[in-house]
Amino acid sequence: MLANGRLVAASAASTGLLAVALLLVVFWPAVGYFALLLLLLSAPVERVWRRLHPDPA
Repeated sequence: MLANGRLVAASAASTGLLAVALLLVVFWPAVGYFALLLLLLSAPVERVWRRLHPDPA
């Protein structure tokens, strides 16, 4: 199981990228399902988040 901070970072990354994909499709409908490819960036975004906000231990 993921530690609490890692779980929050993973959830926030996925949720944020999904929101960006939704906004992209709403404002530029020609993108279609290709906007969901942004979700492939969730792991790199999570790593950057953890690097900027390390767990206090």
